[in-house]
Amino acid sequence: MKLPPHAVAATTRLEVVRITAGPEHRGDAMTGDVVAHWHGSEAAAALTVIRKLPTSTPNLCAFAPGWGIRAYAHPDAAPPLFEAAFCYGCDEVWFWGPTVPEPMGRQLFDSSSPNAQYLRMRFRSAARELPPAGHPGGTPESYGMAP
Repeated sequence: MKLPPHAVAATTRLEVVRITAGPEHRGDAMTGDVVAHWHGSEAAAALTVIRKLPTSTPNLCAFAPGWGIRAYAHPDAAPPLFEAAFCYGCDEVWFWGPTVPEPMGRQLFDSSSPNAQYLRMRFRSAARELPPAGHPGGTPESYGMAP
């Protein structure tokens, strides 16, 4: 998968988003809770896995992503360098942000590949590690997961 190289090199933090709605169009905001912040080497490792996602053929789906990331250059920086929403139903990723050239905006990935399965496991693991009920971020049950 192609990622903007200068943005990847500048990324120091990723936010993992459990998407509950949207985006309806590439570039729209993702709605959902931030379930994790990955910093430094953890963020770099996740971006390496994403870069290694193999391509796939299109599948019919209404693009209903469940997971997303936001990449930042500095722990307190805003806006994100780029955002990505992953749909494991149609094997498509939408990328957008100030560092994403138009040709990289929509890409296909093989959701059954080991790297894609590992990435989804990391997303799910991040959501399971949420703070207890009553703290910001919700609980695993709020995401339909068994405790």
